[in-house]
Amino acid sequence: MRQALTALPGWLRDTGLITLLAVAAILPGLLTMPVLDRDEARYAQSSAQMLETGNPVEIRFQDAPRHRKPVGIYWLQAASTGLISSAEAREIASYRLPSLAAAIVAALATWGAGCALAGRRTGLIAGALLAVSVLLASEGAIAKTDAALAAACALAFLSLVKVRLAADTPEDAGARPGFWAVTGWAAIAAGILIKGPVAPLAMGSAVLVLTLWERRWDWWRHYLGWRGPALAAAIVLPWLVAIQIATGGEFLASWFGNDLAPKLVSGHEGHGAPPGSHTLLLGLLLFPASLALPAGLYRAGAALAGRSGDALPARLLLVWTVPLLIFFELLPTKLPHYPLPLYPALAVLAAWGAVSLPAQPVWTRFAGAALALVGAAVLSLLMGALAIGFDGPVSAALLFALTVMALAAGATTLWINAHAISAIAVLIAAALVWHTGARAIVAPQSEGLFLTQAVERELEAHALLGPDTVILSTYTEPSLVFALEGRPQLLDTAGLQAALARPAPDRVVLFDTSRAGPEADAVLATLEARACARHGVEGFNYSRGTHTSVFIFRLGSCPPSEDTP
Repeated sequence: MRQALTALPGWLRDTGLITLLAVAAILPGLLTMPVLDRDEARYAQSSAQMLETGNPVEIRFQDAPRHRKPVGIYWLQAASTGLISSAEAREIASYRLPSLAAAIVAALATWGAGCALAGRRTGLIAGALLAVSVLLASEGAIAKTDAALAAACALAFLSLVKVRLAADTPEDAGARPGFWAVTGWAAIAAGILIKGPVAPLAMGSAVLVLTLWERRWDWWRHYLGWRGPALAAAIVLPWLVAIQIATGGEFLASWFGNDLAPKLVSGHEGHGAPPGSHTLLLGLLLFPASLALPAGLYRAGAALAGRSGDALPARLLLVWTVPLLIFFELLPTKLPHYPLPLYPALAVLAAWGAVSLPAQPVWTRFAGAALALVGAAVLSLLMGALAIGFDGPVSAALLFALTVMALAAGATTLWINAHAISAIAVLIAAALVWHTGARAIVAPQSEGLFLTQAVERELEAHALLGPDTVILSTYTEPSLVFALEGRPQLLDTAGLQAALARPAPDRVVLFDTSRAGPEADAVLATLEARACARHGVEGFNYSRGTHTSVFIFRLGSCPPSEDTP
């Protein structure tokens, strides 16, 4: 077996290993986590409706137009679900597969960039570190845009690296700068179709800063040929024109006015944080690559100071990360996943530091060890808090947490003693243990955390839903809509009161006590008087940060097994 593996080309062994690590980190949580509120459930429900209606242009969540993001991720989710499942099955895993594939692409593109900048060993370490990183692997198991955006940005970064390096080696016939320039255009276009301006912002800021830094722009010519822009236009414009026609020109105005602009001027939807927040989270979300990040930063600084011949790789890594990180730090709206497009370059930077660790100052080893230990401790505490706070498997959480901490302690000891490769291998194992424990076992089994799942179980246990039953709900989380095949009518208390005044066939009413308004007492009295069955569940609504109860009332004819309250 070993001889067969060593007979394979080196690039194939490297990419195979990185792919296996990504799958090992992502797949357990992808298969076990219930559908998440709120973004994942909205994306999945809208993709399901796209399959059901056969309309690939308009994006809708129930009856409402969803003008929050372009169509790219919906196409990918609808395609994967149509191939291996169906919209009716409501299997959330099928909607997550594009994110898994995108995370693998991001890790492989990072491997390519690392190989081009600093050699095969750096590329392998960079791809492996990114594949198991907390943020990318977590996003790779969620049915939303961020892993796909990371893939597009990683490919754009790889394009920048290849095209710029080729400008210094014009005699290298294998450099193919024209091909990589067209790849960059395609990646940017894909990024636009997935999440709008982030990919062109990343690429544009990197190119601009690099040009000003070097006072050199001759390498641009490869991006100015007609093939790249034509391909980008062919990717983006057909749908953009179609959606503008279908919505009477409202899509772009609504997208900018209701989604992009508010994020630029305030902490949109309560997601504000002070500048520096993203940088502080790097030690946690970049884990395990955070171990080598101080060494990588020192290596880049030394290269720029002329103490080595690696100034160009340092410039390329920094122009991709620093301008975009500054933008995200200054952006009033902050969510932890926003800086994910930076992570491919940060992973290469960390790997670059790791391969030269023996030559680094001792303080870089201790700084990296401290970041890794703090990251491992916080991740372990989060796992324990989930189990303790939400009726999860406490013993399993403790076992996984102790394992993560033991591996982290061993890895940091190796790191301090300059055994870089062994340290990284052990810390990658720690990351895989955490992904398996936290996202595949502890979180899914913490029942108090998933209120929609509890409601769904209660409805099924008492056979409260028939094919024609109307569902009215003041519990308005999108996961409920996805779980119940788009059937619930989401209402506030006043809307529910008005609906109850209208005659209707059999109905089930879900009443969220945490969203009660002034009409709550009257509505509850009406429900108590008219219900032939009543049930209830309790749990934690993590989207709103509140504990709540959901009362379930059956109005109309009840199954014979149900008791009148």
